[in-house]
Amino acid sequence: VSGATTLNAGTGNITLLNVDGAGDAVNDFNTIDINPGQAVGSTGAVALSDRNALTVSSVVVGTNQALNLSAGTLTMPAGDIDTGTAALTLGGLATTAGNLSGGAVTLTGSSGLQLAHNVTADSLTLTYAGDIAQTAGSLLVATTTQATSSAGSVDLSAATNDFGGLVSAAA
Repeated sequence: VSGATTLNAGTGNITLLNVDGAGDAVNDFNTIDINPGQAVGSTGAVALSDRNALTVSSVVVGTNQALNLSAGTLTMPAGDIDTGTAALTLGGLATTAGNLSGGAVTLTGSSGLQLAHNVTADSLTLTYAGDIAQTAGSLLVATTTQATSSAGSVDLSAATNDFGGLVSAAA
């Protein structure tokens, strides 16, 4: 889709995870608005994959409803995203644009990550090819935190971080 796309399922779920035989995403959106105009907490879960760059202009998810977005490069809107006790998974994210909160929070990408806002989670998993750097904000994690960089460094050293369980970092 070359222009802007609006997805609105009311109280239903949005699931657009089409893949090819190799397991690669085949959806190709440009800019997307997810459940615009809906009251926060009134929508279903959202799961969407894109094969390359995806800009999310707005996103509203239901209370305790999962959000799973993945793209080659994922750009999120400024503002907080809270999935309550449900999973929050963002693939291809290079920098946070607002506070993130959810049950199991998973952030992945083929380059690096700059954590520039608060992340509140039951568990936190960060898996990137490049550097994982916390430039601002706090990480508030109730249980386990796992940060893995296959070709870079891991720096989660803000004094305001609060890790409630095991923390593992590999670079």
